[in-house]
Amino acid sequence: MTHQRPKTAPARVQPSSRPSSSSQDDSNPNNIFVAVRVRPESEAEVRDKRYRTVVRPLDDRVLIFDPSTEYTPRSQRSIGSGGRTREQRFAFDRVFDNLASQQDIYEGTTRELVPFVCNGFNATVFAYGATGAGKTHTMIGNDTCPGVMVLTMQALFEEIERCKNDSVYRISMSYLEIYNETIRDLFVENSRALELREDP
Repeated sequence: MTHQRPKTAPARVQPSSRPSSSSQDDSNPNNIFVAVRVRPESEAEVRDKRYRTVVRPLDDRVLIFDPSTEYTPRSQRSIGSGGRTREQRFAFDRVFDNLASQQDIYEGTTRELVPFVCNGFNATVFAYGATGAGKTHTMIGNDTCPGVMVLTMQALFEEIERCKNDSVYRISMSYLEIYNETIRDLFVENSRALELREDP
């Protein structure tokens, strides 16, 4: 999940600055925030011993890719690899493990953006990942476990209600699908492919 995430893949990135409720970093106009969520293994993956874990959170900032087997001595893991393992560590602004709830994801990535939006700032939150990675569940969720989009809308209208005596808000909404680099309007039945234009 990212806020205005660049198209390039993360390569040992350092945690970026981010606006807080008390101050905003004027030196970084984008304030890009990159978070990673590790989904739980499915029942099929747990049953099938051919599967193995390929990522493991080290803490709430670092994710290990291709982690070494915990029970294999380092000397044995290094045989045939020139004394090296394939394990790589990457830093992000936030890493959520497989036990993180929908509320944890929302609180740790998006909640503090709502007051900024109500004060006229732009904010973008989107999920990116392979099929089956959990994007839809994270962003939409279900009736008993609402996702980031639902929780954000609830918070947005609560903030508007709180500020209704001081401000007047006009709300408009679009609901678009981007799939295989094709954009469609989900509010229009059988929507044709839309063109992407840069806003001057």
